[in-house]
Amino acid sequence: AERAILVQTLALVFTLLLCAYGFRVILRRVLYPINTMIEALIGASQGKPVSPELLQVRQNDEIGKLAQVLSVFQRNVEELKHSSIVLGRYIEELKRSNQELDDFAYIASHDLKEPVRGLITQATFLLDDYQEKLDADAIRRLRRLIYLSERMEQLVTDLLYFSRLGRTQLAVQDTDPNEIISEVRQMMDTFLKERKARISVPHRMPNIICDKLRVAEVFRNLIINAVKYNDKPEPIVEVGFIESMKTLHGDEKGVFYVKDNGVGIEPEFHETIFRIFKRL
Repeated sequence: AERAILVQTLALVFTLLLCAYGFRVILRRVLYPINTMIEALIGASQGKPVSPELLQVRQNDEIGKLAQVLSVFQRNVEELKHSSIVLGRYIEELKRSNQELDDFAYIASHDLKEPVRGLITQATFLLDDYQEKLDADAIRRLRRLIYLSERMEQLVTDLLYFSRLGRTQLAVQDTDPNEIISEVRQMMDTFLKERKARISVPHRMPNIICDKLRVAEVFRNLIINAVKYNDKPEPIVEVGFIESMKTLHGDEKGVFYVKDNGVGIEPEFHETIFRIFKRL
């Protein structure tokens, strides 16, 4: 009986020693590295360097791989922090450059408006003071000069507006495209007469919600190109609206269009013409 008790006691002691050794191994090879990596991860999220103790982990098992991943993560955090600092400097330089551009555009637009306003003033004086001495053709030309000078002043204002595009919010409002085409036609009156061109709007177009200045610029550029590159003796530019139409990209609804009686554009160039600074 004593022998059996002795054997059981030795077995229990051996089991306790084995458990203690196993716990020590787990503590040294699992729990301690994990706790170290957790502390290092918390430090890395706060921008602190990786603990040297973490770099001493050289295990080839999952714990070692996890330590390597965390080390890479720390390096990425440091690189990201450096990149963020550099990006911040570039942003500040860009803000400063944009402000300088705004200041220049404002001053330039103000200087450009002065002679235009002088033309308007002098033409108005001539029309008021010498109207009785001028024939109908001279009066018409003076009024035309005043109108074009006012349009020039508005164009300078629009130029200032366009210089800030991409850095200002859209001036979105309910807009009548028929009014836009009418204004474009009046502004291009001399240009159209010189080329014997005509702008046609077959049906009244519906109002849209848009930035009026930007849409007007789109229509103006399309109409100018339609007349400028037209090979007909009397160019005709049609501006209109279609409820729905089939396109290469599928069915489209609510389509505004600008077409002319010129030579047209071959289908293989339909995508090319929309590339900036690209000419056929």
